[in-house]
Amino acid sequence: MKVLRRYFRGLGSVTAKIVSGQVALSSGKPWAYLSKFSYSLGTGNFTLEVTEASSNRQKPTPSFGKSNGARFFLYLDEDWEDALTAPTCQEKLKFAKWQSASLRSAPPLKHAVSQSIRPHFWYFVLADCEAEPSATLLNYRLKMYNADGSHFSHEEKAPSRLLPVLAVGFLISMGPLLVLLQSYRSRTRGQRLHPSILNLGAALLLFLTSLALETVNYWVYAKNGEGLRLTDIGAELANWLAQLVVSLELLSIAWVWSVDTVLTPSRKQRAGRSIMYRMVGGLVVLHVACILLGRVYDDAHSKYHESETVWALGLIGMRLLLGGLFAAGVQNLLVRENNLLQRTFLMRLGALGGAYFISIPVVITVASTFFARYLRHQVVTVGSAAVQVFSLVGLSILLLTRNEYTELSSLSSCSLPSIKLA
Repeated sequence: MKVLRRYFRGLGSVTAKIVSGQVALSSGKPWAYLSKFSYSLGTGNFTLEVTEASSNRQKPTPSFGKSNGARFFLYLDEDWEDALTAPTCQEKLKFAKWQSASLRSAPPLKHAVSQSIRPHFWYFVLADCEAEPSATLLNYRLKMYNADGSHFSHEEKAPSRLLPVLAVGFLISMGPLLVLLQSYRSRTRGQRLHPSILNLGAALLLFLTSLALETVNYWVYAKNGEGLRLTDIGAELANWLAQLVVSLELLSIAWVWSVDTVLTPSRKQRAGRSIMYRMVGGLVVLHVACILLGRVYDDAHSKYHESETVWALGLIGMRLLLGGLFAAGVQNLLVRENNLLQRTFLMRLGALGGAYFISIPVVITVASTFFARYLRHQVVTVGSAAVQVFSLVGLSILLLTRNEYTELSSLSSCSLPSIKLA
C-alpha cells in the first residue's frame, strides 16, 4: 500500500504533456496538425514554442519570407471533422475556436482552455494560408496542462490509477496459484512440467510484465511529460503476446493437442502439435510487426485508443481467426463424442473459450460505437485488462486443479487438487 501511495503522489507532481517535432508549411500544405489533448472540466492551459529550422540552424524567430507568418489554431472536437473536410486552408480556419497572432516574432505562447459542461478533445494546428511555394520548416514544442495541473489527458487519468492497482491485486492473487503449482511440483518430483502449465506460466509472466511496464511508463510520464517509449511499446507487446499464449493454449485444448482419447491417436496428436509450433512462430512475428507499425500513429488525430489503427485491426482479425479455429475444434469433438459428461464439459469449454475470443473485439466495438472519444481509451484499456485477468485465472483453475479437463488430458497422470468446473 505504501508503494501505491507513493505512486499516486508521484502522479500529482508532474510537468505537462510534451509534444515536439517539425512541420513544413508551404503553399501546397499550409495547414498542419500537431497534436490533441483531452481537457477535463475546469481551466487547463498550454504553452507553445516555435523556431524556424533552416540548414541545420535554428532561428529563434521564424521569418516566413513574404508571408504574414504562421499562426496557431485551436479546434474543438465538435468542429474537428468539419475542419478536416473543408476544401481550402481559409475554410478550415473558420472552424477554429481560437487563434494566435502571427508567430513571426512572437515570444513563447501561453493560453488557457476552459470548459464547464463535459471534457473535450482539443486539436492543435499550425497554419499559414499565405505560405510560399518553398516550404518553411518549423520546430515546435507544445506543453499541455490539464485543469488539475497535471499533464495527463482526461482519458489517461483512470488507467494511470487503475492499472497499478490491478497489477498489485493480480500479484496478490498469484499467491494461491503458486501454492497450487508448488503442490503440483511436490507430487510430480522428477517429472518435466506439462507443456500446458509452461504456457500458463508464460502467459502469467507476460501479463505481469505488461502491467509493470505500463505502471513504470505512467510514473515516468508523470515526471517528464513524455514517458519512456520503449517501456510503453514493451507493455503493449507483452500484453498482446500474453493474449496470444492464452489463445494458443485454448486452441491446443480444442484440437486435443494436449488431450489423449480414443478419438485422437498419439500420431495425430503429434502432428497437431507440430502444426501449432509452426503457427506460433508466424503469429508472434505478425503480432510484433502489427504493434510496431501501429505505433507510428500514436498521436494521430483519429486515434482514441490503442486498437484504432489498421494494424491493430489486424491483431483483432488474428484473434477472431484463432477463435474460429477454436470453435471448429470444439465442434469437431462434440460431433464425435458420445459420453454425456465429456459433451457437457466440451459445451462449457466452447462457451467460455468463445466468450474469451470475442470479448476484446466486443469491448473495442462498444467503446468505439457508444462512448465519447474522451472515454474510449479508458474503456478499452481497463476492459482489456479485466478480460486478461479473468481468462488467466480461469485457465489457471483449468490446468492446476483436477477437473473434467484434467481427467481427459495427459494431466490426469498428475496429482492435482479436485474441483468441478461450474
